[in-house]
Amino acid sequence: VMQHHGEGNLEEMRMDLRRLLALEFEIDRDRFFALGEAGVVSAVFERAVEFYERKRRGLAEPFHLFAREVSERKKEDAVERVFVDFTDGYRRLRVVVRIDDVLATGGQEINNGLERATMLTLIDERWTEHLRSLDEVKEGIGLRAYGQRDPLIEYKMEAFNLFSDVMDQISRDVVTFVLRAGPLAQRSAEDKQLRPAGRGRQRGRMDRQRARARKDAAAPGFGGTLAGGGNNAAARDPSARRRPVTVEERVGRNSACPCGSGKKYKHCHGRT
Repeated sequence: VMQHHGEGNLEEMRMDLRRLLALEFEIDRDRFFALGEAGVVSAVFERAVEFYERKRRGLAEPFHLFAREVSERKKEDAVERVFVDFTDGYRRLRVVVRIDDVLATGGQEINNGLERATMLTLIDERWTEHLRSLDEVKEGIGLRAYGQRDPLIEYKMEAFNLFSDVMDQISRDVVTFVLRAGPLAQRSAEDKQLRPAGRGRQRGRMDRQRARARKDAAAPGFGGTLAGGGNNAAARDPSARRRPVTVEERVGRNSACPCGSGKKYKHCHGRT
């Protein structure tokens, strides 16, 4: 809002809200200017909080029902933890939660887990970049002594500015991902998105009979990998026997021409 309100860029502001927060903010131009910058900030904040709470309820309710179904299974089929993959279209995070915690919080544990995973992941990424930036500052900070400036003070000022920037980036990235991210779409009906943590890989493996059947069905298909890709046996199967290729003997350029003229081949029929 502070970036666009002063210039009256209402549409650009709405596009940024949609891009960063997945928030549809409807407001007419007259009200946009009548509220002023502070009024628009308050309106956007209230709308974002409503959207955030609505999204938490939308994720918690179905996940709570799922946790109840899991808890009611037999003991041999009981699952203690499950994981859910979230994505905002660019980044993918896996959230692992306990079924007991989901039941105790009415499903809100999935939202809490998403926020924890998002914050820890983004802090780790941004802090690593911050340390690299500090190393770059250290390499050239000594040159400022030639400008009659204390390198230590200059380094502290640069480090403080970099720290302030990285904190702003972390806050922005965390809020953006939490508001935009949703459960990863299922690839197929057989691939369930909510899987037991620690056993998802084993259940997701293809059984040997299905793999062997697919291999047998795909074995003859060599046509696309060979030059020409014809329908004959050699094109379909690279192990098929092929006819030998006969290569005629070539006449050297300085050899006698086979026509019997007595001239060298390059001066007779070899000229063409």
